[in-house]
Amino acid sequence: MARTGGNITRKKILAVAEKIFSEKGFDGTSIQNISSAAGVNKALIYYHFKNKQDIIDSLFSQTLEEMFCLVGSSQEQLDQSLHKAGAAERINDIVSFLSKRKGILSVMLMESLKNEQSGHISLFKCAEMIISKNVDDMLVALKEKCNTDISREELMVHEFFTGFLPIVFFSLFKEKWAAYFNCEQEKLVELFSKVFKESHIRQD
Repeated sequence: MARTGGNITRKKILAVAEKIFSEKGFDGTSIQNISSAAGVNKALIYYHFKNKQDIIDSLFSQTLEEMFCLVGSSQEQLDQSLHKAGAAERINDIVSFLSKRKGILSVMLMESLKNEQSGHISLFKCAEMIISKNVDDMLVALKEKCNTDISREELMVHEFFTGFLPIVFFSLFKEKWAAYFNCEQEKLVELFSKVFKESHIRQD
């Protein structure tokens, strides 16, 4: 029971922190801000998290974990779903989810672009965590299905720059793009799903 209560408290802290980070940015947010808004003392926050960086990393990881649970547990599942006639709807589900987390995604990107070297860049760390789960299975599948030898490094680059980033950036900018180019968002999602398949999804 205590474990369940602890998980609830942790989730509450993360939910409040996400809202404040989205409004104030990483540098403008303090542990005290989060503590006051969540209605818990700072000691309880430090019980669940090492520091402010640990909180933001946890938020990044949580968001990306949820996204990849949405698209499926393997590249093959993603390929199959996006090759179906309902590809636009499938991508729309992903984009819709990420659009709701636009605030924290913006913070993630801003933190990644900073000049300071803090030992890791959260965007890369989280992407590596998610992509690495499927890389080994993907390498085996490519070898068996396509008789293709591809290095782990090459596959990581492929997944990050042609899979991970395009969906994140599209989710962040689709509303502004649609407004600027006077394009309906539904049509824009349809176009994105088409070019995403052509640039990223393996064709049989």
